[in-house]
Amino acid sequence: MNDILKQINLRLSSPFVFSFCIAWVFINWPIVVGLFWYTPANIKAFGHDTYKDLIRDHISLTYNLILPAVSAMAYMVVVPLFGYLNSVYLAFVKKIKNQSVHGILQNLPISYKRYNKLATEARATMTKLGKDIEEEEKKHAAANVKIADLEKQLSDAKSLIDRDRRNSDTNALNGKWEFSVTTPKLNATSNKQVWAIEITENAVFLTDTNERIALINGYFFSPYINKVALQFYQTQSEGLLTDFGDRYVIFDVKIEHDEIQILNEMNGKSEFKRMKQS
Repeated sequence: MNDILKQINLRLSSPFVFSFCIAWVFINWPIVVGLFWYTPANIKAFGHDTYKDLIRDHISLTYNLILPAVSAMAYMVVVPLFGYLNSVYLAFVKKIKNQSVHGILQNLPISYKRYNKLATEARATMTKLGKDIEEEEKKHAAANVKIADLEKQLSDAKSLIDRDRRNSDTNALNGKWEFSVTTPKLNATSNKQVWAIEITENAVFLTDTNERIALINGYFFSPYINKVALQFYQTQSEGLLTDFGDRYVIFDVKIEHDEIQILNEMNGKSEFKRMKQS
């Protein structure tokens, strides 16, 4: 059944067969109307006893074959011809219109062939220009991303420079600290002593007694190796910082939140640890 339907569809897809069928229906409309809409009573009213009589009375070589075939061939010739004539007419109208516009603008009419060539070149140029603009926009977007990245790097570098500049000043040590000294013992254990101190304007005070025990006489901060060199001037003959003497003591530095938090003597003996603000 499917094969039969495929063959019928194949036949109807032919322009001639399709045109022939349409023409046959219109030319032999009494047969079509009688078969689909007449009842037996209607057929008798129009002078036919049966459907067979209706078909026999209207069937003929001229109406059933010749006229539909001629109509189909005429349709196949006339429709393409009409389409061609319509295309020619539209092209002619377009040419006259373009020439009129061109004549108004420049008073130099050109041929349609010349105009069509120029229009094609103009469209090609516009297409290329659109692609070039799109490519440049992509490059511009990529450049903006790169600029934004460089600006972020510059901002980060400025932040680091500002942080290192602040930490290069002795005021960076202002605040309350926990100072501890670890003394090794012979039994392999160690003794750690802890004091609370406060550093203000290069002066070192004991927090409990508010007694000044030393002055910061020298301070150097190296952000590249993350170390600090400190020199103290003792204001007590005997005190917490007398072991440092007048020499420079090197400390490893730990920075958090852009602020020096820990100064750890390189030999591990002493440590300054910033106390958290309550």
